[in-house]
Amino acid sequence: MKETLQRLYAHMRWADDQVYIRCRDAHGEVEVAHLTEALRLFSHIVAAERLWYLRLQKQDWTVQKVWPTMSLDACGKLARENASAFGAYLGGLTEADFATGIAYTTSKGDTFTTPIGDILIHVATHGVHHRGQIAMTLRRVGIEPPVLDYTHFVRTR
Repeated sequence: MKETLQRLYAHMRWADDQVYIRCRDAHGEVEVAHLTEALRLFSHIVAAERLWYLRLQKQDWTVQKVWPTMSLDACGKLARENASAFGAYLGGLTEADFATGIAYTTSKGDTFTTPIGDILIHVATHGVHHRGQIAMTLRRVGIEPPVLDYTHFVRTR
């Protein structure tokens, strides 16, 4: 499981970077206001990554809003910080650790215990959904979104 998750997180790191680059470059092509929805979604992706990392570390996750308002540069910075943190975290796990339950409370106040492996899969796949929404948002304003498929990632490495 560890090797697979490390590949998924490498893809997540790359995909977040591709979104950042495309949105940054798009500023010269369209009015900034047209990128508002893409930025809102990107902010959520990187914030959710951070929130789950804090939960995994048993730190106070409530310091991280689920849907914050962030600048594009702040999103890019947090995405890079998240990638580094998750890379180190994954590197320190053993195969047995993936079955260890982590207790946490959701933003709605519900309490759950979820295995570390399932949390990590959720974080890696959560952003895929929202990056698809970002792609649709960019297309609506005439911007060709980046290709973010895992197979494209693998072929371009």
